[in-house]
Amino acid sequence: MTAHSLSDLLDTYRKVARTPREKGTYFERLATAYLSHDPLQVEHYQDVVPYAIRAIAKNYIENGWPISEMMNAKSQELSDCQYVRNHIAHNSLESRLYFNAVQRNLLKTERLFPITPGQLLRIRSKKFKKLHITHYFDAMNDTLNAIMDPSL
Repeated sequence: MTAHSLSDLLDTYRKVARTPREKGTYFERLATAYLSHDPLQVEHYQDVVPYAIRAIAKNYIENGWPISEMMNAKSQELSDCQYVRNHIAHNSLESRLYFNAVQRNLLKTERLFPITPGQLLRIRSKKFKKLHITHYFDAMNDTLNAIMDPSL
């Protein structure tokens, strides 16, 4: 997949989705497919669990424990990932404001021109020395590993 075709795919999701939730579901499926099939990522991610695990933890585990403790360590990354996802799904003024804040935090500068979520996710982080999308997937993977085995 070329860099341009990722933006095209995200645009297609926006056009064909009937609801914002459906857009989010498309993005979650894309992320799951990427982690499960990309040759570089498949070594690191064996079982990919959708973002909804946060809500499930609150419903099925007393006070969210031990899940809530594990997620606190990665809360900024998980929140940033949620804001990027929300902007893809909703493309509203509110989602744009949060997305712009994520851009400022990650890029340490105000953008002179707008960039899409796909473009942001493909930028290599100087701090983490990897693509932003890879950093987000690593944060989700770390959280899921801590959930699955709290003794680590």
